[in-house]
Amino acid sequence: MQMRGRANLLALCLLFASCSNETTEVPSAKTTAENIILKLADHEPQVLWNSLPESYQVDANQLAREAIASIDEKVYEKILLILRKVQAILHEKKELFLESSSLGLSEQEKRDFGANWNISREILELLLETELGSFEEAKQLDLGKLLAEAGPEIMDLLAKVSKIREGDPWEKSFVEPLRSVKVESLEESHDAALLRVIGPDGEIEEQNWVKLKGKWIPQEVRDGWIENASKIRETIEASDEKRDQSNLEIAMILGMIDRVLDQLDQSSSQEEFEANLMNLLKLASLQSP
Repeated sequence: MQMRGRANLLALCLLFASCSNETTEVPSAKTTAENIILKLADHEPQVLWNSLPESYQVDANQLAREAIASIDEKVYEKILLILRKVQAILHEKKELFLESSSLGLSEQEKRDFGANWNISREILELLLETELGSFEEAKQLDLGKLLAEAGPEIMDLLAKVSKIREGDPWEKSFVEPLRSVKVESLEESHDAALLRVIGPDGEIEEQNWVKLKGKWIPQEVRDGWIENASKIRETIEASDEKRDQSNLEIAMILGMIDRVLDQLDQSSSQEEFEANLMNLLKLASLQSP
């Protein structure tokens, strides 16, 4: 099962591999695949974006912007307000959380939880500083810019917290498997190629690649792009039809969360914090499916 999971991750990464810009000599499909793998292992996720033909980038940005624009502005701003309150609580109330009897953490769990806590706060702070931290800016979201500016830092933070965990799962389950992937070229013409991808556990997958507007991409991506984009747009349009009712429900839930967070933030003792934390946990359980 673990072998299959890693192979699927690697296959997904390879689905987005590509080459350089149209104005330069186009690398081979094999070089393209190897480049994406190495850059992901080096915490450069923007390579996924750079791998796409320009028309695909336009489509992806447009879909992201439509999805954000479909959210009521008041709801979006409320979510940002709550996230900023969470950020403040993560900064100021760490010790109260770690000593909470409701969580019942062991000493080892406190150390692990504390490390994850700091990283979570840094990731949240990082995301709120991007275009996502403003409704007006988010409506003009540039996914390539987001990946380039926030992606490497987020991956660095995930690697950092992983190093203090037993076995360093980020390195062992993500970086090392990526670096051990081998790519072989079986056939290649001007605009088509057949690659053999050998995973870290020896699993072999053959992939057909095509060159589209100067970019090598898996044929599977090209064949499914229009259909997948249409499905995403249909989902956005369907949510628009239920927008008013959904907004009322979401606003009510966000209002309750906001009030409980205010109570947590204002807690001055462990006892008071404990009572407010229980309220938050109860609220979370009510919203669980």
